[in-house]
Amino acid sequence: MLPSCRYTRAAAAAAGLCLAIVAPSRAQAGQDGIRAVDNSVSAAYDYLHVFYAEPSDGGIAASNYDTEDGALSDGAMVAASAMRSFGSWQDLYAQASFSRATGRLPYDGHIQFPFFSITAPFQGTSSARINDWGLRLGKGVEAGERWLWTPYLAYGYHAWARTLPGNALATGYAENYSHHALQFGTRVQYAPAASVVLTADGRFGTTLAPHISVPSQQFSQRLGAAPIIDLEAEADYAFHGHFHVFMGWRYSRYGYGQSGVEAGQLEPASTTELMSCLAGLRFSFR
Repeated sequence: MLPSCRYTRAAAAAAGLCLAIVAPSRAQAGQDGIRAVDNSVSAAYDYLHVFYAEPSDGGIAASNYDTEDGALSDGAMVAASAMRSFGSWQDLYAQASFSRATGRLPYDGHIQFPFFSITAPFQGTSSARINDWGLRLGKGVEAGERWLWTPYLAYGYHAWARTLPGNALATGYAENYSHHALQFGTRVQYAPAASVVLTADGRFGTTLAPHISVPSQQFSQRLGAAPIIDLEAEADYAFHGHFHVFMGWRYSRYGYGQSGVEAGQLEPASTTELMSCLAGLRFSFR
C-alpha cells in the first residue's frame, strides 16, 4: 500500500503543478490579446449614416425646417493607441483618431429667395464633408482573467462642411458647423479566446464652443452647447501574428442650440445623429 500511496501523492502533485502553470497561461493569453488591441495602429473603411433635423417652431414648417437623412459612403478612419506602465503608474491608456466622410445627402427643407423674405418648400441633394478628431486618456483596470475595464477622459473636434442646393431662382450656399467636445467614458473589453477581443465603449459629455458660419451671407455665430453621447462596439480577430481584422459600429447624438441674430438672420436649434459601420485592419506593436 505504501508505494501506491507515494505514486498517488506524486501524481496529485504533478497535476496540481500542471494546473498552476496552465491556468495563469490561459488568463495571460486573454490579457495579452486585449493588450495587443490596445497597443496598435489601425485603418478602416467607414460607412456613415447621417440624420440631421432643424425642428420647426410652427412657423414656415409643421415639423422641421429641414432634414438630411442619408449615407456618406466615402469614409475612412485611422487610429493609434497605446497602453503602457510608467513606474507605479500602471496600464495608462492613450488613443488618437481621425475620420473623414464625404458624399451627398438628400435634402428636404426650405429655400429663401434672394432680395425677398420669401421661403418655399424645396427638395434636393446637398454635399457634405464631415471630419472628426479624437483623443482619449485613461487607465486600464483588470477585472478577472479575460476582462479589462478602462475609464477615460475624451476630447473631440467635429467639423461639418455642408453645401445646400439651389435652383434657377435661388443659388445654393455653404454652411460650416463645428464644435469641440469633452466627455467621460468607459471601455470594457473581453477576450473569449487568445485571438478574439470584444469591446464595448460609451461616453457622455457636452459640446463646447459650437459655431456656424455662412460665408456667402457673412453670417458667423456661436451656437448653444448641448449634451453629446457616443456608443461603440467592436469585434477584433488576430489572424496572423501582429495582424488583425476588425469590424465596428459607432453611434453619436448631439444637438446645437439656437444662435443669436445677425443682420436679421439666425440659425435654429438642431439635432444630429451619426451612425458608422466600420471594417478594417489593425497592426499590433505589442
